[in-house]
Amino acid sequence: MGVGNGVARNAGLTNTNVHALTVSGTSLVAGTSGGIFITKKGEGSWIEVPSREIGSTATAFAVTAENLFAATSDNGIFLSTNNGQSWRAVDSGLTSKNVTALALTGSNLFAGTSGSGVFFSTDDGRNWSNVNEGLDVFGSEYINCLAASGANIIAGTANGLFLSTDNGTRWTATKEGLEKGDRFRSLAISGTNVFAGTDGDVFRSSDNGKSWTRLDDSHVNLTFVTALKVRGNILLAGTRGMIYGRSLSK
Repeated sequence: MGVGNGVARNAGLTNTNVHALTVSGTSLVAGTSGGIFITKKGEGSWIEVPSREIGSTATAFAVTAENLFAATSDNGIFLSTNNGQSWRAVDSGLTSKNVTALALTGSNLFAGTSGSGVFFSTDDGRNWSNVNEGLDVFGSEYINCLAASGANIIAGTANGLFLSTDNGTRWTATKEGLEKGDRFRSLAISGTNVFAGTDGDVFRSSDNGKSWTRLDDSHVNLTFVTALKVRGNILLAGTRGMIYGRSLSK
């Protein structure tokens, strides 16, 4: 089962292998295997933005009022201050350049990596330090996704979900309502609701990640839910093939 009531939103998207989605101002930004694309509110098609400096797949985004951060699959983390028109590297202290996830809470920026766990920056990504206490279960050092709300940080790994309630100082596994062995590929937070995507399902938590239920829709058979984003009352799901939208009113 997957996110139901889905509508494909792919006009102008020349590569539909979507790894990341975010909202920057009035624009929706998508990271794909073939570049970074932007569509503005009210427009029906995607436009590719310059990303030659990045040189690899954009795997995740994080946004502040002025900054757009992009994580990449083999070149670390990049920062744009002009909505994706140019980029520069910000990765001092990262011991892995395979960055799979980003999350922002206040002035704290978190980065998940493939094999080296989670890193933390308080200066817009200029310097990074490792925060991995509790991520000691086999596979948990392979971070696929991160989401943050206040002091609560959730990490989706190759071996389940982990929750930190103290800005990443300590991590514990969160299992209630989840299936053992699920590989979590995407996360999104909207208010007290958290959404988590796996290889074929989307789960929702209404208590900041402590317990979970599966979204029980089967109109669309999703595989590899690699990106989730809430935009207004719509949950957007990026997969290996399409972007779907689902109303959260259901």
